[in-house]
Amino acid sequence: MTGRDDWKVLIVNLIEPDSDLTFTSHLLKGQRVMELPALLNRQGQFVLTETEKQKVATFIHEY
Repeated sequence: MTGRDDWKVLIVNLIEPDSDLTFTSHLLKGQRVMELPALLNRQGQFVLTETEKQKVATFIHEY
């Protein structure tokens, strides 16, 4: 704990889970932690939608 309020955590699961479960991006801990369910599918293709890309960019660049 630094006592500062400017920290953020981005959790990125690289490859989509091998299951029938559906995972979504979400923010936790007062919107300071963002988790992405997958960056790539099982074929190695980028899976983020334009909306998800924008959400990640906004999360990273917010002050």
